[in-house]
Amino acid sequence: MRPYSLYLDSVKNPKSTLACEFDLAGSTPPVPANLLKTVTFEADESRRSHALKEVTRQLSKLTGNPSNRILTTVGSSSGFLLALAAVTKPGDTVVIESPTYEPFVQTARFLGLKVKHFKRTGEFERDLANLRKVRGHALVVSNPNSPTGWLYSARELATLAKLFDYTIVDEIFLPVFANEISRAPTSAIALSGLSKTLGLSSLRVGWIQAPPTILKACDQQGLNLYCDVPTLPLVAAGGVLPRWTEIVSASRARADQNRPLIRRFNSENPNCLSHDFSEGHFGTLEIPRRFKTAASFSKEIARKSVKVASGESFGCPDSVRISINVEPAKFARALEIIATYY
Repeated sequence: MRPYSLYLDSVKNPKSTLACEFDLAGSTPPVPANLLKTVTFEADESRRSHALKEVTRQLSKLTGNPSNRILTTVGSSSGFLLALAAVTKPGDTVVIESPTYEPFVQTARFLGLKVKHFKRTGEFERDLANLRKVRGHALVVSNPNSPTGWLYSARELATLAKLFDYTIVDEIFLPVFANEISRAPTSAIALSGLSKTLGLSSLRVGWIQAPPTILKACDQQGLNLYCDVPTLPLVAAGGVLPRWTEIVSASRARADQNRPLIRRFNSENPNCLSHDFSEGHFGTLEIPRRFKTAASFSKEIARKSVKVASGESFGCPDSVRISINVEPAKFARALEIIATYY
């Protein structure tokens, strides 16, 4: 049997029926209400559809890239699969940050690649030193990192990219974190999509930004894996993309309301959070000392109706991931409950 993602299995096929009133686990913003009232179906092959041309045109305008540097995908996760398959062959070594989004690792193993890790610390110079000790064909990072929320600048990403033949940067959270579309250098392969930015995982529309020669190879992978984006989600995406700024601004504003609370928690419990939440909407929280694992802490506070994401599947068993992009009154109550354990 090929390897598969335990993280995705637990998220998309939840085994627990416990209902939590205060959900700080999800990193995807809430779906905006009344976003689309009607969608007209276009009965044509998606590759020839007007909808694809319109979405590509809008993405070109949004990203500032010409259309030959943009390829739509079935979500950013499919984009990662196509990109990694396009620039590697079985037996190649891929270098992936740690902690990391676990499906990156399982996708690489699925493709028959060797996986090495470099430790990401939240400090660029230390990360660079760690990375120089590891050799590989391609580098995979998320910016911001999932689950910690650590961010690289555009200059830092360009420095890292010079160390490898290919660099893949998942930037799907960047617009909500820093109100930017991309920081990846033009030589890199950048991934994004509608799900984690606009809360529209149901549409499964993502995209790759990369040099045209790489995109051609990615497209060939998608063609042979039957990974075209269906026409109907493209039609819906064409109606949503013009509201990008409005939706992202609302999401950032919701997180901004909760920053004073998380900063106060940080001052009262120093060194527990992965960053100070001056930007971004998620990060990791070190578990209280009396708990041996993140899973045991998550289980404990779930009994008090607070849900967080356990860090085991990200490679950080001593932390949980929390999001502040939730309704402020609920966030305040959840943080009060969490604070009693520190």
